[in-house]
Amino acid sequence: MGVFDAFILVNAISSFLAYFVIQFQVFRVVSLGDVLKWLLRVVVAGGALNIAVTLFYYCTSSPIKIIGIDEKVLYLLLSLLIYGLLTFLYILMVFGTYESSIRLRLARELYRHHPKKVTLKEILAHYNAVIILKGRLERLTSSGDLIFDGKYYHYKGRQNVFSIIDLVSSFLRRAYGLK
Repeated sequence: MGVFDAFILVNAISSFLAYFVIQFQVFRVVSLGDVLKWLLRVVVAGGALNIAVTLFYYCTSSPIKIIGIDEKVLYLLLSLLIYGLLTFLYILMVFGTYESSIRLRLARELYRHHPKKVTLKEILAHYNAVIILKGRLERLTSSGDLIFDGKYYHYKGRQNVFSIIDLVSSFLRRAYGLK
């Protein structure tokens, strides 16, 4: 592994570790409704740190001074790409299916009680439809995807990744003759 390869990896990993520490500190004080907004801000802060460290290294390191600007940009982009992939995988693991999937949460709860047995009544106390639906509606309204006017919930109408996935899915269903 060369000097530049090591720099790219160390910079990306250290930026991710800085992101992790900042995210841990910030999430201790933000409200549940502000989690997504602050998640994006912390990811951008980690990326800015990655860029700042790269520029500092470019100014102070003698091996870097002999390479061209196109290689410097490539090294920066590679470091940002690795940082982005690390944060994406971390966010997907923590905030994605592991936390939001009922099946995985149920398996985690059963594992916590192992070897003690849990009755269906105890499971239903934590996983009834009202609690689950209330939590999901709360997350959707706090993220701004739904609006609750005191009586009705309605879709805000903005485009997001799910609406794009829905468009692709509906196109494929029509293309294959499915409803």
